Amino acid sequence: MIDSDAYDWTCFDIVFYYDQRPDEVFRAWATRAGLTSFFIDGATFTDSTGQERAPHDITRPGDRYRWDWRHPYWLEGEISRVIEEREISFTFGTMEVSIQLADIDGGTELHLVQSAIPDSPDGRVFGHLNCRSCWIFFLTNLKAVLDTGTDLRDKDPGRASSMEVGFAPISRTLDAAEGGKI
Repeated sequence: MIDSDAYDWTCFDIVFYYDQRPDEVFRAWATRAGLTSFFIDGATFTDSTGQERAPHDITRPGDRYRWDWRHPYWLEGEISRVIEEREISFTFGTMEVSIQLADIDGGTELHLVQSAIPDSPDGRVFGHLNCRSCWIFFLTNLKAVLDTGTDLRDKDPGRASSMEVGFAPISRTLDAAEGGKI
């Protein structure tokens, strides 16, 4: 058993493997078209002049983003690092996420690190447990999309967050007015 007092709740990492080349996996993370294929419902990337990037344009460090999920949640942040075909890092609320890619025998090893998670009861549940479970789902969904073209996300916004910690399906209906920033 893990001692929760000794466990580092401020970060986690996940390693995942894809049969596709790093450039294909990178474009899924670094473009609006890629992100909306497996992760979020709507996305915008805006450069420092306020110009919105086109769907297949690769985001750059300093770009601002807004991501909208299928359920009524959204998040704004900044792209902090981009190394073509190798890494993309971004703010994620008060936290940081880094995606690093390595070529492994013609496929890709993806290493996701989420850090700067508050070590508080809410941080442990939402920032660590909830985000980790959601990232595992979305990494799996990316594999499904890349391998078969099948998107595993539920299209019903009332059920779209069923992988979240604390999801309660009992007559849960979400009004868009109830939504908000993550």
